[in-house]
Amino acid sequence: MTDAFSNGRPPVTDLFTPNPDDTYAPALVKTGASSEAHSMSTAAYAFDTVKLGDHLQLDLGGRWDRIKVDYTTVATSGAATNFGRTDDAFSSRAGVVYKPVTRGTFYAAYSTSFNPSYDGSFGLTLAATGVNAAALPPERSRNLEAGAKWDLRNNLFATAALFRTEKTNAKTTDVSGATVLAGDQQVSGVEFGVSGNLTSRWGIFSGLSLMNGSVQESGVAAEVGRRLSYVPKSSFNLWTTYRLPLRLTLGGGAQFTDGYFFNNSNALTTANAAAIQRLTKYWLFNAMGNYEVNGHLSLQVNATNLANVRYVDRGYTGHFIPGAGRAVLLGPVFSF
Repeated sequence: MTDAFSNGRPPVTDLFTPNPDDTYAPALVKTGASSEAHSMSTAAYAFDTVKLGDHLQLDLGGRWDRIKVDYTTVATSGAATNFGRTDDAFSSRAGVVYKPVTRGTFYAAYSTSFNPSYDGSFGLTLAATGVNAAALPPERSRNLEAGAKWDLRNNLFATAALFRTEKTNAKTTDVSGATVLAGDQQVSGVEFGVSGNLTSRWGIFSGLSLMNGSVQESGVAAEVGRRLSYVPKSSFNLWTTYRLPLRLTLGGGAQFTDGYFFNNSNALTTANAAAIQRLTKYWLFNAMGNYEVNGHLSLQVNATNLANVRYVDRGYTGHFIPGAGRAVLLGPVFSF
């Protein structure tokens, strides 16, 4: 569909003080263009755990995937272009778990994965029109993680982990502007968590992540060494509940994100770049209350973004999606 503009052009309005009387009725007509895609995936996998005594075990697994896609696009002239691709890929996982005492566990794991390139942004659309990315194979990643879990006491445990994820052939562009798989992107970090019951009435769930995401290789020289998009350097969450007498439970928590960029060049092309960048760093506060009517029915109220913070939920080069404002929801909770 397209606008023939036979009803005139849309009015120009102020984004921050729009006039609700500036109405516009587009004259939509069919262009004849269309697109259709079909995909089919088949997989076979095997996983097993091998125990070596009372304190050591191995986790091993492998998966084979076959993904086939057919895509047809029809231009306004009626000319049809067909595109099809089939990918076979194998991914694996290996891990070791060591339990020196009943309360503690140490682990290490290595895994590989893949991501087919024919998504809506870089595969089907570009390849079907014969531009670039016409025969891109899947992107491949590998992940290494090591950590520990320790039972501080019954129903309360702490976790810590080191991790590194690397996309070894990430999408990038070459000197001609064509999309190629010649990039290298890495995310390394550490995370901590405490979850469980502090007392018989007091529960807690918390986590802290510190990450460093960077572009190691890219066809765009300005991106090399830059921070990866959508990877904050730190994030934190805390949620706690307390069960009071008279079947009443109260809870509250906070969530923090330390800001991030929307693209690997670490810049935006809009006039509001600094403001939008600032809105990706925020605190959110939430609360809840639950009253147990009987064993099967509770009444619960949830309040989110109590401070009504303005923040960016998702951003792009030319626009962003704002986060949800303050909201209060009351309703029943049924259990069986």
